[in-house]
Formats: sequence, C-alpha cells, structure tokens
Amino acid sequence: MNLEITPVFENGNVYYKEANLAVLCKKIYYQDIDSSNFLDDKIQKNYPKKDYHRMYIGEIYKIIENN
Repeated sequence: MNLEITPVFENGNVYYKEANLAVLCKKIYYQDIDSSNFLDDKIQKNYPKKDYHRMYIGEIYKIIENN
C-alpha cells in the first residue's frame, strides 16, 4: 500500500497526483466573518479567541479526474 502523496502545483493551487478528483479554483472574493451576523450565539464558543474565519468565493477553472 502506497502511503506517499505527490503534490502538484498549478497557478498558486496545490493538489495531489493520487487524488481521484481535484477542483482548481481562482479566488474572486473574500470577506471576514462578522460575528454580529451569527444567528445562534452558541457558535461563539467555537471562537474563544475571537479569531473568526475568512470566507472565500472561487471560480472553478479546471476539474481533474483520475480514473
């Protein structure tokens, strides 16, 4: 059983040669999560340091399938 993976770099993206499917995207928008928009206050417990995520929207420019 081969446990090694081979990274492939393309246009700032990385995927693995051994992957069955790779979806390559170009970032077209980002926004920092605003905690005041959480609909459920229980989510706050997941961010004790208030280090909220950044959300990205991407445009798919290539899909690679290894059959």
